[in-house]
Amino acid sequence: MNTTRPAVTVVGSINLDLIATADRLPTAGETIGGAVLSEQPGGKGANQAAAAARLGRSARMVGAVGKDASGQRMLDALAAAGVETSDVALLPQPTGTALNVVDRDGENQIVVCPGANMHLSLDGVEFSPEETVLCQLEVGLPVVLEAARKTSGFFVLNAAPAMDLPAELLERCDLVIVNERVCPDPRPCRGEAGGGDVRQGRCGDVRAR
Repeated sequence: MNTTRPAVTVVGSINLDLIATADRLPTAGETIGGAVLSEQPGGKGANQAAAAARLGRSARMVGAVGKDASGQRMLDALAAAGVETSDVALLPQPTGTALNVVDRDGENQIVVCPGANMHLSLDGVEFSPEETVLCQLEVGLPVVLEAARKTSGFFVLNAAPAMDLPAELLERCDLVIVNERVCPDPRPCRGEAGGGDVRQGRCGDVRAR
């Protein structure tokens, strides 16, 4: 049995992205025709796990998909990218889906139907001191908090989508990542927390409560 621990474990969302590409974004109540529909694997967690694996690092995904065709498609895509998927749960809820409308300039509007992502459980999931654990905020704050408490190694939080965060979570983070649009001043600041440095943008959208 292979007992090698992954370099990176991602605890996060797994979605099917449905993308409609149009000349422009619709206004409220407006219908726009002539768009082109495409589908691709997505979810912040799955995307980051796949990126880590493609960079040559061993990567494990901890997440949840539905017992449906979309769920199997997401598992196949992760495996094809080189991600370990044994800790991806198959649940009765539908696989998460993101509905994206993108205009010719790349601006977009997104609605996420989280489905199985919001029923993720970390029961039976363990993290070794040698692995880096990366979380986002698309699977529910209680799960992210549990992952932080169970992690004894390096813990990273991609704080998106933006929301108020408990002090306990921020103090446990070794690294906090925010998007530039979430954080208007992306210059990092440093603070002592939980035995490690916390790096986060100076942003009112990422704050302790």
